[in-house]
Order: sequence, then C-alpha cells, then structure tokens
Amino acid sequence: MVNSLVDKIPYVAMAIIIAFAVASAQPISGNRPDPYVYFIALCQSLWLLTGFGTYVIYRVPPLATNIGLEILATIMLIAIFTAPLLLRRRWPLVVVLIYWILFGWIPAQVLSFVHPVTDRYLFFPSAASTILIAWLLWMAIKKWQTRGMVIGATVLLIITLFWLRTTLKYLAEWRDPRSVWFAATNKSPDEEVSYSIGGHYLDLASRLGTNPRGSRLPVDEARRLARVVWENDPRLPALLAEWSAGKKSGPMELEFQKYLWSLASAAFDHALKTKSGRALPLLYFRRGVLLMDQGKLEESKKELLDAIDECSRFTFTEVANEILVSSHNALGVIAFRQGDFREALRWYKLAEEEQTRFGGNWVPDITERRKKMEGTVSLMSGNATDLEKISDPDAAYTLGMRYLDLSGRFGTTLPATEAQRIANDVWKSSANLPALLSELEKNEHGPMERMFNENLKTLAWNSFEAAARSKGKRTMPNLFFRRGMLLADKNDLKGAQKEFLTALDEASRETDVNIKEETTVLSHDALGIVAWKSGDFRSAFQWFEVVEKEQTEYGKKWVADIPSKKQQMQNMIDKGK
Repeated sequence: MVNSLVDKIPYVAMAIIIAFAVASAQPISGNRPDPYVYFIALCQSLWLLTGFGTYVIYRVPPLATNIGLEILATIMLIAIFTAPLLLRRRWPLVVVLIYWILFGWIPAQVLSFVHPVTDRYLFFPSAASTILIAWLLWMAIKKWQTRGMVIGATVLLIITLFWLRTTLKYLAEWRDPRSVWFAATNKSPDEEVSYSIGGHYLDLASRLGTNPRGSRLPVDEARRLARVVWENDPRLPALLAEWSAGKKSGPMELEFQKYLWSLASAAFDHALKTKSGRALPLLYFRRGVLLMDQGKLEESKKELLDAIDECSRFTFTEVANEILVSSHNALGVIAFRQGDFREALRWYKLAEEEQTRFGGNWVPDITERRKKMEGTVSLMSGNATDLEKISDPDAAYTLGMRYLDLSGRFGTTLPATEAQRIANDVWKSSANLPALLSELEKNEHGPMERMFNENLKTLAWNSFEAAARSKGKRTMPNLFFRRGMLLADKNDLKGAQKEFLTALDEASRETDVNIKEETTVLSHDALGIVAWKSGDFRSAFQWFEVVEKEQTEYGKKWVADIPSKKQQMQNMIDKGK
C-alpha cells in the first residue's frame, strides 16, 4: 500500500505544477467557490457525458443563489462523492470508474476556469464512462446470457444511433462556412461566442473586396458562404454570376462584404451588451478594425483606445501584449490615412518599442514603417524642396490629399484651434505667419488666409509631383485625376486634359476594378467639363454620353447630373447652328 502511494508522488507533483501554470496563464474568471455553482456545473457535465446533451463550445457559468439552495447543493455534492463507496465491496471496478469520472471533472472547477462547463473537459471522464457502459453490458450478458446479449446489443445499438446522430449534427456545425460559432450563438448567451462569430465574419469580409487582407477568399469557399448567408436574398444570383465570370471586387461582392460587416457589427454589439466584468481587449480591437475597414476612422480610434485600456486589466499577458502592439500599430495606420504623419510616427515608434520589449513579432514590418515615416516627417517643413525628396508614393499622395482637404476647409469648417496648429506647422518659417495667426484670432477671412489656401494647393501639387515621380510602375489613376482637378481649378484646361487622359491610361491597367471603373467614369466626366469650358460643346456632349453608357454598364452612378449636362450641351449645340 505504501509503495503504491509513494510511486504516485511524482505524478501528483507534476499535476500540481501543471495546475499552477494553467491557473496563472488564464484570465481572471471572476468565479468564486460556490457549492450551488459546482452542483449545477456537475449536473450539466454529467448530462453531456451521456451523449444526449447539447454540445456547445462555451456555456455561461450558473450564478450563486440563496443560502437554502447553497446548503442543499452542499449536501448533494457530499452525497454524490460519498455514495459510490457503498459499492466498493461488491463492484470495486464500478467505484473506480465513477471516481474517475468525478475526479476528472474537479480540475476545471478548482482552477476556476472562465467556462466551468465545456465539451473538452469531458474527454478524460468519457474514457471511464465508455468502460462503465461496456462493463454494464458485459454484466447483463453474463447474467441473462442469450437474452442479456440481445438486450445488451439492442441498448448498445440505440445508444450508438443516438450518439451517431448527435455527432454528425455537431460535426456539421463545425463544417458550417459561418464557423461553429454560428450554431453556438443559438445555444449559449456567452459574450465570447458573440464576439467570436463577429470576428469570423470580419475575417471573411477582410478577404473580399478591393484590398483583401492576407490571401483572398477562394471562390469555392466564397460561394459556399454566400449560398448560406444570402440563401433567400435576391442578390445571390448576381453575386454568383460575378464570381463565375471571374470578376473580383464587383458591385455585388462589395455589397456582400458590407453585409458581412453588418453581421460582424451586430455580433460585436451583442457581445458588448452582454459583457460581464471580464476584460475583453480583443472585442474592442476587432470593433476598431471593423470600423477602420469601413472607413470610420475617428470611431475606430475610440475602440482601439478602449482595447488598450482593457489590456491593462487583462491577465493573459501574451495575448494582452499582442493586442497592445497591434492596437498601437492600427492607430498609426489611421493617423497615416488622415495625413497626420507625426502622429502616425509616434504610434509606430510605440508599437515597435513594445514589440521589442515583449519579444514578439506580431507586426513584422513595423520597423520598416517607422523608418519610412521618420523619413517622410523629416521632410514635412512645407518647403517645396523637401517635398521633392519624398520617395514613398503612398505617403506623398496621402500628404497631397491632406493639403487639398485642408485648403477646402481652412477658414470655413476647420476649427480655429486646428487651423492655428496647421498654420504654425506649414508656415513655421514664413514671415507671414504672425499676420495669418492674427487674422485667425480675429476670425477675419483676409488676404493672409487666401494666400495660405493657395499655398496649401501648391503644396498639394508638389506632393502629387513627388508621388508621380516615385511611383515607378505602380498604377495610381486617382493621383492623376486629382492633379487634373487642381489644374482645372487654376483654369489650366490643357494641362488638366492631359492629366485626365493619363488617369484614364492608368485606370486601364488598374487591377482594382472599383478604382478602375470609378476613375474612368470621373475622368470622362471631367474631360467633358474641360471641353465645355473650352467651348467645344460637341466633344463635351460625346464625353457625357460615354459616362452615361459606362455608368449603365457598371451598375453605379458616380455622376448623378449626366442627363442635365447632356441636355445643356444639346441646347448649346442647337444655338450654334
């Protein structure tokens, strides 16, 4: 007996070490020792063990209740764990198997897991239950012989059929293109189920559209998903037709992507509403990524900052570190898209420092991003010579669009404090800065403001020049369209016409079908306006006719007033006859 116990000591020690490691790695569950919770969790687990329960990844733990039920639950637990001892003399094997099941259930409760009842906790106890069923059948055969064999075989067949049906149903849930989380949402109100299905929808949506993240969703997989998600949607045939024709990022695919985004958003909202006291930084990070994909950059920033705040309360260190670095990187991406390169550099530096300190590699290109941004920021004095040195076409184009946007808002919709900051940033070496700041302080829209607006347009042009010079073989139709619009604004019609024709040439080689179609239509419309301003009404009419045909062919309406423009051109042509 002593030897039997002694040789178990290494196994017990190892189990204790593993238990401490698991307990320290998991996030704080908020669960506390409670007899009623233990009793209900045991009942759920035993029912699952029969094979007739409802299988789902996560279940919400039962809540503590009044003192009466606590006492009753304590008595029931004591009875469950002591009753098998009554069988030890007659059926010692049964006692061993019962305690195998009961003690196999204990770790998930003692370690206070976030989810005290899940299917995977039953793998070890299920081995004992299978042996127990086989023993019962063997006993029946031994006692009743032929009749026992018939009864045993019948019972075994019935159990097998029930288990087979349940297994096939559960496997089908795992094969669902919407993931196993879809079926789980109908079985469990746990917030992790909601934000996990939302995360899956977000991942699927990110692999579609104009700029897929990672590998593009294979067409066969996309078809399976669409047939399930849009089963009764009248848009399904058009979407399938697009994919059959080999068209990527078509109008129906973009509609489908938006629908997946809406499903992800609804799932995230539900998770947020049902969220308990647990820290869930991944939920906020995913919401931030979703909003960024939708172009809602300010809303995305708020969610990412909330994710960073949640990380401070999250005890699973490795996951918290990854989300922290990824959130800071995403904030840098947002600042870059908004043209605030200094802010982008600040976030990239922070993400790089953290990733190095944590020893991770979650954003592999963060060092390259930081270096690029440092180079760009160092050339942002507003000096034309510095702008010529920018070698990153994306940064140059984004900066040009930023200057263009500011020129349209400066002195009108731009808040006074931001206007002063922009003025100090762009004209920090200009002798005109004091006069401009004086005008802004007095809310006077005078000559300095007009001069500054013209300077912003010049800086936008110089930035676009840097982008055109450094783009290499890349196609950037939007760049040349914007250059054309700037020249048209200065009434340089020949120069604008040349840029719009270049935009069309770039669009013909663009792989992003949406950019290609939109830029083609807008450039043809712009050429029509240039011809109109030049007095060539027949050419203008022909350009507007091309736009009308293209919008019909593409199924979109980027230029709403084409019929009106055509009528005006026809009237001008008739007057000239």
